[in-house]
Amino acid sequence: MTAEHLIHPHRRGEREALRVLLATRQGAVTSCAAAINHLKAPIVSAPEDLRAELRGKGRKAVI
Repeated sequence: MTAEHLIHPHRRGEREALRVLLATRQGAVTSCAAAINHLKAPIVSAPEDLRAELRGKGRKAVI
């Protein structure tokens, strides 16, 4: 039986580039979530009438 599909080992450069890309993306996602949390945190201690006004609105409207 002859093998039509040969297995090639992963090249280290491509693997490392993908690892860096994924790590950078995860860092960006984490930073974005932290920024949104910081912007929304004052709402927790805001007066009830302001919280009621903001309740049910989307993220962009609240920010």
